[in-house]
Amino acid sequence: MNSHKRIRDSSSNILSSIEEIRKAYQAKRISLEALKAARLEAQSQIKTLNEKHDIGRKFLAVGLALIICPEPIFSNLIGTPLLILGKIINRIYHPSTIADLMNELRSNLDDLKEII
Repeated sequence: MNSHKRIRDSSSNILSSIEEIRKAYQAKRISLEALKAARLEAQSQIKTLNEKHDIGRKFLAVGLALIICPEPIFSNLIGTPLLILGKIINRIYHPSTIADLMNELRSNLDDLKEII
């Protein structure tokens, strides 16, 4: 009788351990699915930012092509704002860094030294 009780207790312990493992696995699976969804969302946002940057480059290219175009009045009137718009879009999505600012400051100080 005692051996039957030990076997039953052991099988009960095994079943409860299996249930705990199943719950832990399910929780991990849910967290991994959430992580996968977050990764896909981040990739989508990065792709959107890259597409917006491409728009800025396209405006720059079209604006420059219109300015270079031989027809002087129409192409300059349309090309210049497109060129400026492309530059603004590129600045918005790729702002200056501190290193850029420091380089510009050094350049301006060097220019001031030459003037003085």
